[in-house]
Amino acid sequence: MRGAAAECRRLLAQAHACLDDLDERDELEAPWLAGVGGRVHVESGAAAALRDIAVRTAGVPPARLATAAAERALDLLPAQQRPARLLFTLRLADGHACAGEPEAALAIAGPALSEVADIQDSLIRQELNGLRNRLTAKWSHHQGVRDFTDRLRSPAR
Repeated sequence: MRGAAAECRRLLAQAHACLDDLDERDELEAPWLAGVGGRVHVESGAAAALRDIAVRTAGVPPARLATAAAERALDLLPAQQRPARLLFTLRLADGHACAGEPEAALAIAGPALSEVADIQDSLIRQELNGLRNRLTAKWSHHQGVRDFTDRLRSPAR
């Protein structure tokens, strides 16, 4: 959180290597960590950690790494896991916002707003609030950002 992007990347590489080394015994002992589930878990955490570093440092490289991790998590996630898919979609959009790409962030997050109203998950709300705050801090004059925040305020998204 202090901007230790290199250390974060080192630990993420170590986590990926550990996932590669899991065997059948590990799958029996920790099935949630083996296979696709473990990869989704690591990529989701990577997206959040790297995005947080990008926020703290205003760094584009960690923001780009965050978007790549969020994309990998979304690619691995089964379609029926809607709350997790929404969470990772918002992380992906936030990564684009941190990379200075408001149009990409809005294009990704905008369609997801209709789902947010139906989900009462505090982590999803936190992700959405962070995205909104980052968009409005830099691009409050941008019509797309104003439309996005207006949609957040309206009951029918």
